[in-house]
Amino acid sequence: MSTKPLRILLSHLKHITSGRHSSFMPIALGYIAAYGRKVCGPENLDIRIVEDPNEFERLVAEWKPDVVGMSHYCWNAELNYLSMRHAKAMLPDVTCIAGGPEFPDNDGECIELLSSHPEIDFFAYGEGEVPFAKLLGRLMAGDTLATLKAEVQEGLMAVHDGHLLKGERPARLMDIDVIPSPFLDGLMDQFFDGEHSPMIQTARGCPYSCTFCNAAQDWYNKIAAFSLDRIRAELDFIAERVKDKPELILAITDSNFGSFKRDVEIAEHIRKLQDTYHWPMAFDFTTGKSQYERILHVSDLMQNRFKILTALQSMNLDTLDVVKRKNMTPEQFHMVHSEIKKRGMLSSSDLIMPMPLETKESFFDAYRMNTEAGIDWISSNTLCMLKGTEMASKACREKYAMQTKWRLVARQHGTYYGETCFEVEEVCIATSTMSFAEYLECRGFGFISTVFSEPQFDIVRRHVRELGLSQHDLMLKIWGRSAQGDSPVAGIYAEYLRQSEGELFDTQAAVEEFYARPENHARLLNGEIGDNLIRRFRGQVFSQQAVAALDFAYECLLELAEGRVTADQAESLREARRWATTVRMAHDAFAGRLESGEEEVPFAFDVMSWYNGRDESGPLVTYAGQVTYRLWWDAKSIRDILNTGVSMYGKDMSLTIPRILEYYDITFFWRKCERVKARVAAE
Repeated sequence: MSTKPLRILLSHLKHITSGRHSSFMPIALGYIAAYGRKVCGPENLDIRIVEDPNEFERLVAEWKPDVVGMSHYCWNAELNYLSMRHAKAMLPDVTCIAGGPEFPDNDGECIELLSSHPEIDFFAYGEGEVPFAKLLGRLMAGDTLATLKAEVQEGLMAVHDGHLLKGERPARLMDIDVIPSPFLDGLMDQFFDGEHSPMIQTARGCPYSCTFCNAAQDWYNKIAAFSLDRIRAELDFIAERVKDKPELILAITDSNFGSFKRDVEIAEHIRKLQDTYHWPMAFDFTTGKSQYERILHVSDLMQNRFKILTALQSMNLDTLDVVKRKNMTPEQFHMVHSEIKKRGMLSSSDLIMPMPLETKESFFDAYRMNTEAGIDWISSNTLCMLKGTEMASKACREKYAMQTKWRLVARQHGTYYGETCFEVEEVCIATSTMSFAEYLECRGFGFISTVFSEPQFDIVRRHVRELGLSQHDLMLKIWGRSAQGDSPVAGIYAEYLRQSEGELFDTQAAVEEFYARPENHARLLNGEIGDNLIRRFRGQVFSQQAVAALDFAYECLLELAEGRVTADQAESLREARRWATTVRMAHDAFAGRLESGEEEVPFAFDVMSWYNGRDESGPLVTYAGQVTYRLWWDAKSIRDILNTGVSMYGKDMSLTIPRILEYYDITFFWRKCERVKARVAAE
C-alpha cells in the first residue's frame, strides 16, 4: 500500500476560446471529492479541481496526477477526450475515469464509444461517488491499472480485450448527507472569486419519464434529499462570501425545485438571505411540472425572482403519449397562469420540435392555444438527441422516421495541447409528420415569438387584450412582415434563418471539417458563426433594435386594430407608444450610454399608472389628463450587472449580453420612471 497520498485531478473543463460555457461552480466534482476524502481518508488523497484546460495542462506536466477524473457533458466531451489523450501521452500510467450524461445506454454503443476512445480507462455510468471512491481504494491498496481494467468494477464500464466489462450499478445513496458538503469542507473556496456563480443541490432524482430527458431513467426516479439543516448552512456560508456581489446568480441543480414541501422551507431561508444580504436576486433552476400552488408559494417567498415555466413541450396528444408525458388540465393551466399574472410576472411556456407525430399544424395550434390562454412568453427549442435517452434509441428513430443532423454546440471549441477540437450535438430536423422545410418555418416563427413575447413588448400585449384582439394574430403579422423584409428586425430574422440551415451537417466529421477550414475558423473565432442562434439573435434585437422593434410592434398592433378603435383610444395608444419607447431604451444601456441626467417629460395620459395597475386598472382612455414623469438611469446597477457579465463570460459583448439576458430580464435595463406631477383630468 502506498504511503504517499494519491494525486487526484478532477476536471470540469470549459472551453475558453469564445468565453466560458458556464459561470457556475463545479459542484458535482465537489461531491465526488468530498465523498472520496471521507471514504479514503483526507490524508490519503491530494485533490485538485480545475476548469481551465491550460491549468489542466500545467498540472499534468508539473504535478503529475495519479488519477484524472472528468465531468462529461455534450459541451465538453471532445475537450475531455483530447485532455485525457494528452494526460496519457505525458503519464502513461495515469488512470483516467469519466462520468456524466454524455454516454449511451445501449451496451453495443458503449463498447463502440469506449473502443474508439481508449484514453478512457473507466466510465461511471450512474451516480459517481461510490464507484469512484471504491476505485481509489483499490489504487491505494496497490492494484495496478492493468489489473483493475481486467476486472469488473462496481458502477464502472471498461473495455478489455474487445469485451465490455460492466460492473453492477451500486444501490443509490438515499441518505445523501453521507456525502460531506463541498462548501463547508472548503472544496469550493477557490471558486469564490467573483467570477463564478454558486450552485447547490438540495435533492436528487426525477419522478417523470419524459423520453427526451437524461433524468427520466428508472434507476433515478426516487428522490433523495440533503437535510434542511445542511442546506441552510451551505446557503449561509455562500451568502457571507458573495454579499459584496449581489448580482451573482444562485443555481439549484434539482430536476424539479419547488414541487416538494421542504422546498418551501428552503425558500423561506433564501428569503431571509435576500432581506439580509440582498442576495440572491436572480436564479437558475427548473421548476417542477406539478404542485404549482406550492411553486407559486415558493416564488412569493423568493420575491418572484425566477421564471415559472409551464413546460408543455407539445400539446399534441399523440406526441405526448409517445414521449410519456402528461400536461396539466386546461383548468389547472388557466389557474396557474392567472396566479402568475397576479404577481406581475411573465407567464411562460415552452415547446420542443420536431417530436414524433408533431405536425406543422399542431405546432402552430399549440402556439395559438397558449396565447389564447393568456401565456405571455413561449419559446420553442429544437429536439436534441441526447445519449442514453429513449428518444435517441434506434427503435424510436426508425419508428418515426426521425431525420437528424449534427451542429456545433454553441461556441464550444478551442485549441489545446496543439490540437483544435469542436463540440458537436445531434438534433432532429424532420420526422414522418414534419418535413425539414416545415421545421425551418416553425423555427422561424418560434424565434419571432420568443423575441416579441419578452417584457419589452408586454405593454403591447396589454393593448391587445384591452382591444379584444388576438395575440396570436399579432404575432403572425409581426412574423409575416419580418419574413417579407418589412420590419426593423428583418435583417436579423433573415440571418437567423440562414444560419439555422447553415449550421447543420450530415455527420460529426463534416462539422469538424467545416470549422477547421481557416476561413471558417476565423469567422468562428470572431463570433460571426457558431453561437446559440436564438440566444445570439435575440440579444442582437435588444442591444441594437430595442426601441425600433417596440415601435414596430405598435405599428403592427395599429394595423390589426384598424377600424376598431375610437379617436380617444387612438390618442391613448399614441401616448402609450411614446411613453414605452422613451422608457425602454435598453439598447442605450447595453451600449453604455448612461450619462444623460434626469429629465421630466409631460404626457397627455397617465400611462404608467395604467400599466402598473396591470389588467385590473381599467381602460387606458380613462387615464386621460396631463401628467409629468421623471426619467433617469439606475447607472450603477446596470454597470454592476454588465461588469459581472464581462468577468463571467468575457469582453465580447455579442456573447455576454445574450448570456446576461438569460438571467436578468430586459426590465433591468429600462430607464426608471416616476410621476412628479399628478394627473390633471382632461375636460
